[in-house]
Amino acid sequence: MLGVIPQARTEEYYKKRPCKEQIICAAKILEETILKERFLDGKV
Repeated sequence: MLGVIPQARTEEYYKKRPCKEQIICAAKILEETILKERFLDGKV
């Protein structure tokens, strides 16, 4: 194990979690990056 200790699921914990919009934005950026790399490598 990498020494990861789970945090208690308190109200404060849930306030710090990334919002849905940030997750969607990150997924779109990742998808665009993967597609761009595949295109540059000639795999698309």
